Amino acid sequence: PYEIDFTDEDDRPCNLFLLMSENGRGKTTVLECMTLLMRQLGEAEPALFGNEDLDRGKGRIQLDVLTRIYWQGRDYRMVLSLLAGNIGDETFLKLWEQTDLKRYGAEEWHRTGFRQRAPGYLVEIDRNDELVQDLRHTLIDARRSAPDRFANSTLSLPTALFFPAYRDIPPVLEIDSRPIVQPEHWGYRSAQEFAAHGTHWTASLDNLLVWLAWLDNGSYEHAVKTINATVFAKSPDKRLSEMIRRVPPEAVVHSGDQTHRLDRLSSGEKNLIQLSCLSGCFRKPYRMALQPCHCVRLGSGFCQAPNPNVELLREPWPPPALRSAQNCCTLPNESS
Repeated sequence: PYEIDFTDEDDRPCNLFLLMSENGRGKTTVLECMTLLMRQLGEAEPALFGNEDLDRGKGRIQLDVLTRIYWQGRDYRMVLSLLAGNIGDETFLKLWEQTDLKRYGAEEWHRTGFRQRAPGYLVEIDRNDELVQDLRHTLIDARRSAPDRFANSTLSLPTALFFPAYRDIPPVLEIDSRPIVQPEHWGYRSAQEFAAHGTHWTASLDNLLVWLAWLDNGSYEHAVKTINATVFAKSPDKRLSEMIRRVPPEAVVHSGDQTHRLDRLSSGEKNLIQLSCLSGCFRKPYRMALQPCHCVRLGSGFCQAPNPNVELLREPWPPPALRSAQNCCTLPNESS
C-alpha cells in the first residue's frame, strides 16, 4: 500500500500538514477514513463503517498512531494501529517489526478496530488486549463528559474534528422557537463530524454562542475575543458583538454603523468563524482537526493510505513558510 508518514525529517511528529493533488485523487477520502477510524475507537459495537468501500466492497484501512499511555502504573510508548474493513486475522497493511518500533522509540505494537466477516457483521480485532480494551472503554465512558468552558477543556482524551470542505452558516429556520438548549456536538466524542450546513437551531452556530453566553463563566467573552482576533483582525470596522441579541436570541456582527447576523458574512468569514468557534470548544492536547481543502493539524502519527498522486507538505507548527522543497513529498503513481 501507499504510505503517508506524518512525521518530519527527524522522525518527530509535526502539527501542520497540507495534502495537495488534482481533483479526484483521494485527499478527502484520506481524511474521511482517519475520522472513521477515530470514531469507531470510541464506539462500543458499530453496526457499519459508514464507508461504501468498506461496507460493501473489499476495502481496508489502517492508521498507525505513535502514542504514550499511562496504564497500570507504567508509562507505555507504543504504536497503536486503528483498522477497519477486509482485514484478516493476521493480515495488516503494515506489520510493525521490532526494528520499526525502535526507529520511533516505541516498545510495543497494539491493534484495535473491526474486521468485516460478512456485510453488516463486524468483529472486533484483538478483543483480548486488556490495554486496548481499557483505552476504548475509557473513551466510550467519556461520552458523558462535557467541556468546562470555551478553549479550556479539562478533557485530555484524543479527538478528531472533521470539518467538511463546504462550510456555511445558513439562516436558522426556527424564528419563534429558540430555547436555550445544549448544542449538538457539546461533549466528548472520539470523533466530532460537523455537517456542511446547519439550518436547525440545535445545530446552529448561533445556538452554540447563545449557550456559551448562558454558561456565564467567561466562555462567550473568550469566544468573542478569539473570533475578533482571528477573523476580523484586518477589518477594524467589523467585529462580533460582546452582547447576544435577546429577541430572537442570536449572535450579532457590527460592520461599520450596520449590524447583521452571522449568515450575512462572506463565505471566507463563515469558514473562519466555524473553525475558530468549534475548535475552541474541543481544544485539548490530543486533537486532530481534519479539514478537506484546508490545512490539517494533527498531534502525531502515521497513515497507511492507498492513494497515489497525493502531495504532502510538512513543517513544524507554527510554520515559517510552506516553501521548501525538502518538506514536500509526492507519492508515486500506480504504474511506478
